[in-house]
Amino acid sequence: MQMREAGLPVGEVENEAVVLTFAEHASLSRYALRRDGELVATLDHRDDGMTVAARAYTVLAVHGQSHAGEITSRAVTAIEARGGRTVRAERPYVAAWFRRHPERADILA
Repeated sequence: MQMREAGLPVGEVENEAVVLTFAEHASLSRYALRRDGELVATLDHRDDGMTVAARAYTVLAVHGQSHAGEITSRAVTAIEARGGRTVRAERPYVAAWFRRHPERADILA
């Protein structure tokens, strides 16, 4: 499956008969977003115990459907819930997401 860099707690959200499922795969250092069971976006991270470096990717076939924003929002919420960590936006998409969401900037490294 081709992925493209894209520039809430674990659970599911239904929207017009579409189910989005968010989960963390700790052994892979990855969050995943699935739409109706199909992988649509990932957010890879490295956690050194204080700072989480993040990079978001979307599947090319669904690029432009807000999945990167959705997974970034949910990942930031999950990282905040862990406490004691900041986020280093390593790639352009995650940095741009934080510029669009200044209310979440307090977690930035």
